[in-house]
Amino acid sequence: MIKVALALVFSAIVLLVAINMTGTLLGSRLPSRTSNSNNGGNPTVNTASGEGESYVDEDGMSINSYERKTEEDYLELESKYDFDSDLYPYFGLLNEEQKKAYYFIYEAATKLEDGVYIGSCVKVESDEVSDVVNAVYYDHPELFWMEPRFRYTYGRHYMVVTVKLTYNGLADDLPMAKREFEAKANEILSEVQKDYSKGLLYQEAKLHDILCAVSTYDSNAEYDQSAYSCIVNGKTVCSGYARAFQYLMHQMGTPVYYVVGKTYDGGEHAWNLIRINGKFYNVDVTWDDSIGEKRSDDVHAYFNITDEAISKTHSRTDMSEKLPECTDDGMTYDKNIGVTVTIDELNFE
Repeated sequence: MIKVALALVFSAIVLLVAINMTGTLLGSRLPSRTSNSNNGGNPTVNTASGEGESYVDEDGMSINSYERKTEEDYLELESKYDFDSDLYPYFGLLNEEQKKAYYFIYEAATKLEDGVYIGSCVKVESDEVSDVVNAVYYDHPELFWMEPRFRYTYGRHYMVVTVKLTYNGLADDLPMAKREFEAKANEILSEVQKDYSKGLLYQEAKLHDILCAVSTYDSNAEYDQSAYSCIVNGKTVCSGYARAFQYLMHQMGTPVYYVVGKTYDGGEHAWNLIRINGKFYNVDVTWDDSIGEKRSDDVHAYFNITDEAISKTHSRTDMSEKLPECTDDGMTYDKNIGVTVTIDELNFE
């Protein structure tokens, strides 16, 4: 009886410590410029949030049946996948043990596995696991069925033992969803690459404009945090725009990162960084589309701009604060392609 009581007390204490570990996911729209409201109807931007519990019950028995991973399993995945930090920056921000967990969680998500037992060969503490799930989620827009919500179990010293993943409704018929997604994505890429001879900047602008044309901002959109919602359904929020832009530019071999942060009114938001000729620039398709709808015009105010320029309305949070700085202003739309309204000409109230 004493052992049972102590086990219950320990589980309760650890659960209180481990519950509510939150990462960052975004979905904010352009706030209204004609209203004094501080909120433009911003939906929640999904970020990794996990709940933890002891991996054994009060009788000392394991509460899961996942297959234990080994060092050999990790080495096999390491040889299978090349997570170059140029394309997968959040992977590069993790420590070595977190990177091992990243491999296992990514593999589990690709196979729609319910969860994964990592405690047998990975040493990740409970306060580190959200960063791992966020890193997988932020780096891989092609996993459009993956949700950032998860559960984990822990053992001694709060080391994570298992991670249980969550998927959206697209996972119910994933082969069909993949076919639809890839078909629509290939249509867009074929159109973009008609401007191949004009160079990367023109292709980027073409993709930016196509996404603005094929999708509209809808805070009630289904699967709104995914690239699927933008590319296939044509209704999304900022996360969907950003993940669609990231995915499609990746398909063309260009490094584009998913960025999370806040807008000047405190709303959660997501946008992108793109690398061109070794330099990084901010791109926000969501706000350009929203401003364009209000002005009945094509807008590129948030196309390849600096951190200084975007700081008037945006600020990074979470792991995105560690992404590269954007200091060059030589790739903006107005300097290279055509006329556009600029941030300085917009009135944000």
